[in-house]
Amino acid sequence: MIGCVDLFCGLGGLTHGLARGGIRVVAGIDLDEQCRFPYEENNDAEFIHKGIQELSGKDLKQLWPKDCRTLLAGCAPCQPFSTYSRKGRQSRDDEKWVLVSDFGRLIRESKPDFVTMENVALRGFMSAPATYWDSTLSDKPMMSPVRLAVASAFRPAPEG
Repeated sequence: MIGCVDLFCGLGGLTHGLARGGIRVVAGIDLDEQCRFPYEENNDAEFIHKGIQELSGKDLKQLWPKDCRTLLAGCAPCQPFSTYSRKGRQSRDDEKWVLVSDFGRLIRESKPDFVTMENVALRGFMSAPATYWDSTLSDKPMMSPVRLAVASAFRPAPEG
């Protein structure tokens, strides 16, 4: 069994899909309190109203069931990476960039067995230099190395 904590859970779409796939999501964490009702109504998991900058790896470890492999999942806000947001694409100073760094910090501190992070298409989110991802996700010693793999669901609209 895999036990999961979902960061930036919002209304719970990722949680719902993971649960339907057989993963035991124990908590969803989001800064938007208005997400609590739909999240808890549609998912068998606790909603925690917190920003990820307030969390530590120890907090996450306390949420995961003891008898499970651990998964840290999340969909960080996409505005800084989106091809539709010119300001974000031209500036690494956007305050939401720090949320990706905090996701990396929580990976290092909690050392989950698995990590999944979803975001916008390859040309947006992954347009950051490789050195940014290296320093964000894998510059600190971990029990096992995190390998960055990209699966893109982006497909251009058919012509015509």
